[in-house]
Amino acid sequence: HMSESRSAGNDEAVQVEAFMFGLLHFDHLPGAFLLIFQSFTLEGWVDVMYLLQDADSYWLVTIYFFVLVLVGNFFLVNITLAIVWDAFLSTKEAVL
Repeated sequence: HMSESRSAGNDEAVQVEAFMFGLLHFDHLPGAFLLIFQSFTLEGWVDVMYLLQDADSYWLVTIYFFVLVLVGNFFLVNITLAIVWDAFLSTKEAVL
């Protein structure tokens, strides 16, 4: 974790470790998977993107999250829903 404080524009300290209770980070695999899953669901991904843009290259992070949201949310989640819907319809037809 990043335990140091960063100085914000209005001289208030931002505790990076306290962000999302310290659970979302790329320090180890389970935390990274949780962060990517959160980005897939479009909940709070913007906050993570802004933190990464401050820490690294603005354009690299922007392109990474654009591809992550495009592929993850609009493609993989919809394919998963289509598979569940197809299984539901086949189960419904088997019952009838």
